[in-house]
Amino acid sequence: MTENIGALLAESSKRHAQRLALKGRSGKRFEETSYGDLYELVMNFGSGLISLDVMPFDRVFILSDNRKEWLVSNISVMSIGAIDISRGSDSTPSEIEYILNHSSPAVIIVENRQQLKKVTSLKAMPAGVKKIVVLEDKEGGERKENVSAFDEVLAQGAKCLKEKDNSFESRLKAVRLEDIATIVYTSGTTGPPKGVMLTHQNIVSNVEATLKSIEISPDDRLLSILPSWHMFERMVEYVILSRGAGIVYTNPRNIGRDMISEKPTHIVGVPRVWEAFYERVSKKFKQEKAVTRKTIDILSALGRKYIFAGRVIHNEELEFVRRKIILLGKCRAFIMRSLLKPAYWLGDILVYEKVRKATGGHLRAAISGGGSFPSYLDEFFEMAGIDVVNGYGLTETSPILTMRTLDHNVRGTVGRPISGTEINIVDEKGNDVPQGEQGLILARGQQVMKGYFKDEEATGKVMKEGGWFDTGDLGKITLSGDLVITGRAKDTIVLLGGENVEPEPIEMVLKESDYIENVMVVGQDRKHLAALICPNYPMLSEYLGERETKPENILQDSSVDDLIKKEIAARIQEANGFKSHERIIKFTLMKEDWSRENGLLTATLKLKRNVITERYQSVIKAMYE
Repeated sequence: MTENIGALLAESSKRHAQRLALKGRSGKRFEETSYGDLYELVMNFGSGLISLDVMPFDRVFILSDNRKEWLVSNISVMSIGAIDISRGSDSTPSEIEYILNHSSPAVIIVENRQQLKKVTSLKAMPAGVKKIVVLEDKEGGERKENVSAFDEVLAQGAKCLKEKDNSFESRLKAVRLEDIATIVYTSGTTGPPKGVMLTHQNIVSNVEATLKSIEISPDDRLLSILPSWHMFERMVEYVILSRGAGIVYTNPRNIGRDMISEKPTHIVGVPRVWEAFYERVSKKFKQEKAVTRKTIDILSALGRKYIFAGRVIHNEELEFVRRKIILLGKCRAFIMRSLLKPAYWLGDILVYEKVRKATGGHLRAAISGGGSFPSYLDEFFEMAGIDVVNGYGLTETSPILTMRTLDHNVRGTVGRPISGTEINIVDEKGNDVPQGEQGLILARGQQVMKGYFKDEEATGKVMKEGGWFDTGDLGKITLSGDLVITGRAKDTIVLLGGENVEPEPIEMVLKESDYIENVMVVGQDRKHLAALICPNYPMLSEYLGERETKPENILQDSSVDDLIKKEIAARIQEANGFKSHERIIKFTLMKEDWSRENGLLTATLKLKRNVITERYQSVIKAMYE
C-alpha cells in the first residue's frame, strides 16, 4: 500500500513527469499542467506552508471551487502531515463560521477576494489563525498583515527548496497511514455539520480497491464536473492521478462543448448530470419532424427489448428469486435478440451513434455516484452503447463501498462490494435477514472513517460492535451478490394505519415522467400519501402549445393538474409493483425546485427531507385539510 496521499502523487510524477495531469480553464482557454509541474507546485506550496509554521496535525481550511490551485493546496496540506478541511464557494457564512470555530484551523485558504470577504466579515473567527491565503488575487490592492497571495507562499516555498531545506521531504516521509488526512464536514439536516475524520489509510485503501474494479491507464482522460471537495470527486481524482491519467475540469455551462473537444474516456457525475444530458438529447429528437419522431419511438421500444434480452443472456438481469427454467429463458432471449438485431442496428445508425458523438466518441465508462441511478437512464445509456458504472458509498466510507464493473454490470443495482469490503443486511434488532429481503445496510472495511471530529456520541451511534458502520440506508442483496438501495432508514414513512412506505422508489418512478422535474413524497402519520412536485416547466409549456411560458401561468392551467394526475396514476399502480397504500392521493405543484437552489450539482448531497418538510409545512398541511 502507498504510504500516504502525497506519496501517491510523488510516485506518479516520477513515472509520468511529462504527461498531462490537469487541464483547467483560465478565462476562455484551458491551461495544461504536467505531472512533473504539478508535483513541483505541491512541493513549493507545501514548503511555503511549513514556512508559515503549519505543523503536523494542524488543520488547514480551504474554501474554493475546482481549480488547479485547489488540488495543489489539498495535496500539499496532506503531504506535510497537516489536515485538510475543504468546502466549496457556495457554502453559507453560517456554515463557514461553524466549521472554522469547530475545527480551529491554523491557516485559511480562500479562492478569491469574494470568499476572503465572506471569511473576514464573520462575527466569530477562531483565534489561532496564522495566515489567510488567497488563491486568485487579481484585484490586488490593500492587503492586511495576515493575508498573503498563493503566489507569494509558492515563491517562499520555492526559495526554501532552493536553499536545500528538506523539510517538505522529511514531513512527507513522516506521514503515517493511520494519521488523519482530511476532515470532511457533511451537511446536517437536523443539526450542525459533522466532521468526518478520514485517515490516509482510509483513502489510499479505497483508491487501491477501486482500481481493482475499474481499469485506468495513463492514456485515459477524466472530464470532471463535480465539486472537488466532495469525497466522491476527490476519490476519483486520486484514482486518476495514481495511474498517470489526465483530469479536465469543466462546469455545467461548458460540459456539452468540453465533452466533444476533450474526448474523455471517463466522465464522473451524479444522477442529475446524466439526467441533464438525457434531457438535452431528448429535446433535440423531439424537434424532429413527426415521422422521424415516430420512427425513433418505435426503434427505441425495440431497442429496449433487445438490451433486455442481452441482460438475460449475460446474467445481468436484476433477480431476487431464482428462475426455475434458466436455460429456456436464455433460449427465448437469444431468439428475441437475433430477431431484433436489425432494428437495433438501424437505431444505432439513426439515434445512438449521435448520442455517443455528443460525449466525444471515446467514452468507455460514465461513472455515477451520489444517489440511485434511475432505471430509464440506465436503459437509455445501455441502448446508446455507453456503459454506466454506478456505485454506492458515503463520506464516512471514503466514500466507495460497492461498484458495478464493465464485466458485471447489473442495472438497477449499485454493484458488488469492492475489494476488502463487507456488506451485511440486518433487521431492526441487528439480526441477518435472508437474501433478497430488505434491511439496514452495515459496512466494514479499511475505508471506514476514524470517527466524527469532537463528537464521540455521534460516532458511537453509527460505529457498531465488530467494526461495522451503520450506513442508515436500506437495501437488499440480489442472487448475484449485488446491492440494491431501497431507501433511507430515517426516511421511512409510517402511515396512520401502520403501513411502512419507502418514498424513494416512488419518487424515482415519478421522475421518469417528462413533466416532473423533482418530487418528494410525504405522509408521516397520515391516512395516505401525498407529494410535493416540482414540474418540468419547459416540457409543460410545450404540452400547452407554448402559449404559456411563465411558471405562475402554467400552474393556473387546469389541464396541467389533469396531466400530472394521469402521469401519477399511470406509474403508481399495482401492475408496476406498488401496493394500494403507496398510491399518491393528493399533490401540490411547486413553483421552485429545491434540487436546483444551489445549481445543478446540489444532487451530490442527499435530499434534505427534514428541511424541505419543515419549510413547506403549511403547504403539506393544506393538502390534508
